[in-house]
Amino acid sequence: MEQPKYPPEARRARVEGVVILEATVTAEGTVDKVKVISGPPMLTAAAVEALTHRKYEPTYLNGQAVPVILTARISFSLSGTPR
Repeated sequence: MEQPKYPPEARRARVEGVVILEATVTAEGTVDKVKVISGPPMLTAAAVEALTHRKYEPTYLNGQAVPVILTARISFSLSGTPR
């Protein structure tokens, strides 16, 4: 899974943290209807952007692909990055 792009303003401000998102994954496996549950405001847009570009395997119920709701935890850390 690809890491989200660290927002430049958050990097400059040394903001780190975890963003919790709730999203619907469609029957086709695409992400739809993302809702921010918690996280540093400077990081939420990047987390939503990263999640909406992910592709999931469809979930099947009785042989039919169905939408599901998932909770995603996206971490942002500056450790190991140049200052």
